Amino acid sequence: MKRNWIPETQTMEMISANLRWFIVAVCLFIVYTPSINGFLGYSKAGFTWTALFVVLYTAVDQYVLLRYPVTSGVYKVVTRTSIVMDGVAVLALVAMTGGGHSPFYMVFYLLLLHSAIYWNLAGALYAAGLLTGAYSVMLLRLDPGVFTDPYRLYLYSLQVMFTFVIAFYCGVIASRERKQFKDSNYYRDRLNEDYLTGLFNHRYFQETMDRIYRERQPAYLIMADIDHFKTINDTYGHATGDEVLRQVSGVLSARLRDRNGLAFRYGGEEFAMLVYTREPNEAAQLIKAIQGDVNRLKLAVRGQPVRVTLSFGAVYSGDCPTKNELAEYADKLLYAAKAQGRNRAVFEDGKKEAGPGKAAGQYRAARRPRR
Repeated sequence: MKRNWIPETQTMEMISANLRWFIVAVCLFIVYTPSINGFLGYSKAGFTWTALFVVLYTAVDQYVLLRYPVTSGVYKVVTRTSIVMDGVAVLALVAMTGGGHSPFYMVFYLLLLHSAIYWNLAGALYAAGLLTGAYSVMLLRLDPGVFTDPYRLYLYSLQVMFTFVIAFYCGVIASRERKQFKDSNYYRDRLNEDYLTGLFNHRYFQETMDRIYRERQPAYLIMADIDHFKTINDTYGHATGDEVLRQVSGVLSARLRDRNGLAFRYGGEEFAMLVYTREPNEAAQLIKAIQGDVNRLKLAVRGQPVRVTLSFGAVYSGDCPTKNELAEYADKLLYAAKAQGRNRAVFEDGKKEAGPGKAAGQYRAARRPRR
């Protein structure tokens, strides 16, 4: 069970996005204030196009920050790409504001910090190398006098040196913070982990549900229960029952790790899964994959095979106003699946049902309980 470096990076992404808006506002104020730009002589056309570029990718970045869970692939791609976009925008800004004399060179330092957050010391140093290289090429094309005038070359050398020094310290600080984050959360992770199965426990399930409703994150709750588990315990013993729990948990953990979700031991032989999606098809495909994996489990006691199956109930978080209603409704659908013959799934309001011999496109309505 691994706790990701998520809350801090998400906070930094929001800060970075707001800083972009602030820098764009300052630049536009400078360029379109006659008394200031009359003295500086910056190009309005170049600033306008650069500002539009920054506004576009910042709007996309903030949309993803607000609409996508931090563990999603879209979130990871967009937030990392924004660092590259920042580099392009800052290089353009420096080129338009005097090259080697630009007062905006210091914005590079924010990019180094941003890179260090995701890629530690190596990432910060790599970013420093790329930025310094691109900056040097830009000066060769736009302001080659930097490399022939001794004083300006001295200032350029100081800029490069301090860029790498700051990158080094940003990387060291980010690496230390990550280590401290992992160390400080070690015992918290143990509190949130079920000892037998290694899945998250009921306590962490409730905390995660609180966060989903507080942040209005889209998610499917899937409740699952091992069919005839009491019979397995009574027939083969509790040691076999524990092994069944461990092997089923291994399947859930592996499948949820691949599908952007979390698996919990809800209690006894019942499990809960949270899948960060709005699409019922994704939840249905996940259930079918889990069913296939569980049905292929090879368990035997004294040469006698032990057959294991699961029943499921699935509900979208947006269909219930509170976490308690969501859990209660998913539980009702789980027991509806058991009443219909077990080894199947029932979704809310006529969504897909998965079961023995059922094609992925078949449907069955489940009557929703009145609130």
